[in-house]
Amino acid sequence: MCGISGVITFRGTREAVFDRVRPMVAALSHRGPDAHGLWRDPDFPAALGHNRLSILDLSEAGAQPMLSSSRRFVVTFNGEIYNFPALRAAIDQSCEGGTTWRGHSDTEVLIEAIETWGLRQALTRIEGMFALGVWDRRERKLWLVRDRMGEKPLYYGWIGEQFAFASELKAFRAAFGSELNINGRVLSEYLRAGYIAAPHSIYEGVFKLGAGHLVCLDCNTPTCALPAPVAYWKLEDVLSTHDNRSAPLDERTVVEEADAVLRQAVSERMVSDVPLGAFLSGGIDSSLVVSMMARESRKPVQTFTIGFDDQRYNELQYARKVGQSIGNVEHTELVITPADALQLIPTLNSLFDEPLADPSQIPTCFLAKLARQHVTVALSGDGADELFGGYDKYREALRVWRLLSLMPERMRRMLSHGIEKIPVHVWDGLLHMMPPSRSSRQRLDGDRMHKLASTLPVQNRHEFYALFGGNWRPTHAAVQPSQNPIAPESLGLPALDFAHEMMATDLLGQLPDGILAKVDRATMAVSLESRAPLLSENVVKFAWRLPIELKVVPSKSKVILRSVLARYLPPELCNREKMGFLAPIDSWPWAEELLDTDSLEDSGFRPEEIRRKWTEHLSGARNWQFALWPVLMWQSFFAGGGLRAGSATRRDARAGKQDAVGEASITR
Repeated sequence: MCGISGVITFRGTREAVFDRVRPMVAALSHRGPDAHGLWRDPDFPAALGHNRLSILDLSEAGAQPMLSSSRRFVVTFNGEIYNFPALRAAIDQSCEGGTTWRGHSDTEVLIEAIETWGLRQALTRIEGMFALGVWDRRERKLWLVRDRMGEKPLYYGWIGEQFAFASELKAFRAAFGSELNINGRVLSEYLRAGYIAAPHSIYEGVFKLGAGHLVCLDCNTPTCALPAPVAYWKLEDVLSTHDNRSAPLDERTVVEEADAVLRQAVSERMVSDVPLGAFLSGGIDSSLVVSMMARESRKPVQTFTIGFDDQRYNELQYARKVGQSIGNVEHTELVITPADALQLIPTLNSLFDEPLADPSQIPTCFLAKLARQHVTVALSGDGADELFGGYDKYREALRVWRLLSLMPERMRRMLSHGIEKIPVHVWDGLLHMMPPSRSSRQRLDGDRMHKLASTLPVQNRHEFYALFGGNWRPTHAAVQPSQNPIAPESLGLPALDFAHEMMATDLLGQLPDGILAKVDRATMAVSLESRAPLLSENVVKFAWRLPIELKVVPSKSKVILRSVLARYLPPELCNREKMGFLAPIDSWPWAEELLDTDSLEDSGFRPEEIRRKWTEHLSGARNWQFALWPVLMWQSFFAGGGLRAGSATRRDARAGKQDAVGEASITR
């Protein structure tokens, strides 16, 4: 795992471009503390930078930026190529007399694969997680590429007359500072989703390269026009292979196949020249990954878990039981207190580079820091929920939508109005009197009833799911209309049943732009590489072929994964529901200042709506945790750098006078 960066210009000097890349490399030192490298083209104003976290081939033979054997191509690469041994053998077969290899790194295999087959053909053969920049010295073209599922980040854009790219926005701030302008148009969709969706970023003109996409900058035709990204791999093509059959499958055969596909993915991700471990929460996904690792490993697998003082979120005992049952596990755990969380919160937005509103980012940061004290690589269970139907919201949304689809729109609007007329505390009392014979009734409360009411008037199930899973319903209640919001990108999904439509929506949005971004920034802040076996291309394709009854049923989720896990663990450890985590905003000392009326207005919010929710939350009248957290994260992004949010978002005379947003990091 590493940090990459680069700058190209058509009008500047080679020295000026080189000087731009230097601070970018310095800003990404946390992504690669073992070494750094800079390279510049002797014949063109193009420069590449690299920060190295040594994982494979710790020698100088693995250093970057790396030139191909012909010296035509130069690569700066972040990630891992898991099938590099097979690729290396194939390259040797393709080259008469074989290839003279300088080392045994996957980076060298990658650049020689590009040399041998060309970039596009090489990409069809590669299995891994990666973000890379490839400079073709002969053709004077820069290629930027991001992996299929979006595990590794890559930002790019024109800043004035210079084209730049990097792993994180910190690099852009370090090199271009006040030349960057805040993109206030992303506020509305961010408020709903909790993250800024690709292709946009918090800065105008700086874009996220989408998962499975590449972009090519042709320097033979000087222009400031931004090249259009092109998909070299489409998840939509995989989605279209979804099996809609109604006839039952032989579950025993499917479990056998699932076990084999998952074990291969886990095994491929255990290749490392440095200490390797895994995150273990005691849930289905991480327990399955660790179980398979323990079977593969000759020595105990090092596992790590974070626990909390508050028993509502404490999973330590479950993780401990799983580790004991698996055996061949060396387990480490840490309990964090609300005070620990509050100390971390002010650093979150500078750590994540742009507003990100996922309360689990707090334990993720502590978990990464704990693991890094023992290992350099950690495997996780990320991706299982989106692929195998793990979220409770899928089952809840299915149940609600089935009822709504039977009701005329006029009746739904009347019902919505009626539900909202009854105060939350009254609903709480009424629902408390209902017999807890069903799990759905046990979880139902007044807040959920009002949430349901907001979704009733929707026109279609896509709109329904956006509201059902969103933080704000609707966002125009909280955002000033002058913001001219950016509309969400069309996903272009094939015809799917509703359950798979929800999973596909999350695979294309929430997973790469929210969850994987969270994990990448939290782990790389402490120089830890995270690998996600369940996002292997083979696992993705296998999961999508499965019918819905092997993923989501009314009584449980991730049906097939539970069946596979039952091969490794006793039944009582295969059926536990996961715990959530709520951020401690009630006692956050910054909150009141961040929610100051003037500051909210400057940021593009409707202050009266935000303040009303804040007052209700503090009084205990309503639980606005998920609505307020995105607002606080947006506000603290600017406060962390000594800026008022308004100076960065309002399009007035103040807009051009920003200072760069400050930085903070987790200390090791």
